[in-house]
Amino acid sequence: MQTYQFAKGRMFLAEKDPTTGLPGALYWVGNVATLTLTLEVENLTHVESYTGKNLEDVRLPISQKANFTARAENFDVDALAFGLYGKTVTVVGAAITGEALPDDLAAGDEVATKQPKISLLTIKDSAAVTPATLVLDTDYAIGDADTGRIKILNVGSYTQPFMADYTYAARKEVGMFLSPPPIRWLRYEGINLVTGKKVVFQLYKTQIDPMSELPFISDGNTVAGYDMKGGALLEPMILPTDPLGQFGFISDLA
Repeated sequence: MQTYQFAKGRMFLAEKDPTTGLPGALYWVGNVATLTLTLEVENLTHVESYTGKNLEDVRLPISQKANFTARAENFDVDALAFGLYGKTVTVVGAAITGEALPDDLAAGDEVATKQPKISLLTIKDSAAVTPATLVLDTDYAIGDADTGRIKILNVGSYTQPFMADYTYAARKEVGMFLSPPPIRWLRYEGINLVTGKKVVFQLYKTQIDPMSELPFISDGNTVAGYDMKGGALLEPMILPTDPLGQFGFISDLA
């Protein structure tokens, strides 16, 4: 029977129980434009030397590999953490007093506060006796409160460095190369729009590779995406005698 494929679906990752090897809570990685499984076999080959044509007479498989590539389009920091080998940190909002801005600023210079998402900004100079307060939209302007960018409009006779008081709101951040390569159970739940049949595809144990690139400025008429890649590893907690093997399976739910 001929079956054509035009599929859509969701890709999930899950941490594995170290005792059972089974998946925990599923994490949806967001919109995935494409998901591809590739299989590779490394062969030991031999070329004969008795015919004068150097023909291959032995082809012995010595290793097998399964890899996946997903074109992800979710730029939430929790999703990015997989490819960045990062840890997500929740920063609690607070108040800052007396944060020194760069010294020797001139009119037209732009600087950024250490914390973004700022409000209630006040800037004073650093005069020893009575610090003067700079005037908003006369001596400085808030270029972007979300990023914490400030533009100096007038330095006058103020004593530098300028000191900033402000509050900042909570946010999430993710660093890079802070964690070992993520080991995750991969699960895909999809539907073939040609037949209306649903399918589940699972890899028991995958190791996710670091991102090869992460686009920040997009061009063209499509949203930005990045490749989430990884390899399927042998799951020793599943017996070699299991009829579906120790790597994963595809389940036709028709």
